[in-house]
Order: sequence, then structure tokens, then C-alpha cells
Amino acid sequence: MTRKPARKRKNTDPETKLAEIDAEIARVRDREKKRLFQAAEKAGFFRYRFRTGQTLSLFRNAINGLDPRLRSTLVKLEEDAARLRSRIRKTERGDDARRKALLGGFLVAQCRHKPEIHAAIASDIRAFLADHPDPGVAARNLALLKDFLADPASTGEKDQTIAQSSHRDRAHRLILLGAWGLARHRTRADISLLITEELGRFLDQEKNADRHRHLLRDILP
Repeated sequence: MTRKPARKRKNTDPETKLAEIDAEIARVRDREKKRLFQAAEKAGFFRYRFRTGQTLSLFRNAINGLDPRLRSTLVKLEEDAARLRSRIRKTERGDDARRKALLGGFLVAQCRHKPEIHAAIASDIRAFLADHPDPGVAARNLALLKDFLADPASTGEKDQTIAQSSHRDRAHRLILLGAWGLARHRTRADISLLITEELGRFLDQEKNADRHRHLLRDILP
């Protein structure tokens, strides 16, 4: 007896899956509206004049008598969509932080290798951080990058201060530098040129080069 080959599970990306669920929600909602209208018409609802409050009272009384476990297909679909949207937002936030950290790491490497680059951008980075609308956040960000702004070598792994700081703080430093880079790569010719000439080579040295190139595809040449 020959066994049927197993059906391959459809591998759908989250955005496509969400679009499919949203389309199904619209279809089910439209179907339920038609069913409600037809039921109301059969019951003689439209033969009388009801105030909005009276109509709401009719529905609420009917709903209150239902078993809460009998959730509709529409509710289940909306819950699925909400969970998927939350997952997509979380992924997007993670990707945004990762791409900023990658660009920040690139800027650190360039500044350590070419001190003239650091000398050219340090004051602009400081002004960018100080321009945050929340003075408290601006002060914390400036404090996190104080050592780097004074000396790019301070971000090296052998530096005792950095070695003792938390992984979260180290990542935050790179994210801040990357945020500056993304904000300036179109307005500063020196940063645009640096990215054009060096970023690709920097990313190719990483283990996940293809993934990292994808994250920064909008600024790569």
C-alpha cells in the first residue's frame, strides 16, 4: 500500500497572513450583517419604530443570556489579527534596533580606524543627541556616549569601563550612533561617501552578511 506524500505546509510571511485574515474578517463581518438584517426583517423589526436606546437594550438583553464561551468566528479572527499585528510590530522594532546597531558598529569601527572621521562627526553627534525633545532622555544619551565622543577608542572591548558596563548599555550606544547615521546619511556628503565605499565590506565580514545587508538595503549603494 503506497502512502500519499505529506502535504507541504504553506509558509506564509506574517504580512501576507495578516492581509488574508483582514480580508476574511471583512467577508465574515459582511456576511453577519446580512444575516442580522434578514433575521430582523423576518422578526418584524422594521414594522416598528425603535429608538436607538431601545434597539441597544434588545441586543444587550439577548447577548447577556448567551454562554460567553460561544464566541463568534469574527471575534476569533480579530484576536488572531491582533496577535499577529503585535508580533509584526515586535519584529519591526527588533529589526529597527538591529539595523541601527549595525550602522553604529560600522561608525565605531571607522572612527577607530580613521580618527579624522571621529573629529569631523563628534560635535554633530553631540548636537543630535542634545536635540531630543525630552531633556532627561537627551542627558542620558549624552552620558552613554560621553566616552566615545571624547575618544573613539573608548568603545573597544578591552576598555575597562565598557567591559564592565551592561550589554544593554553597549547595544544602546551603538543604536544611538546608528540613529544619527540614518538621520545624516542623506544630508552629510562625508557620511554618504563613507557608507557607499565601506559599509558593504564591513557587513560582509559579519556571520549573517546577507541578513545584515537586507536590514540596511535602503542605504547601501
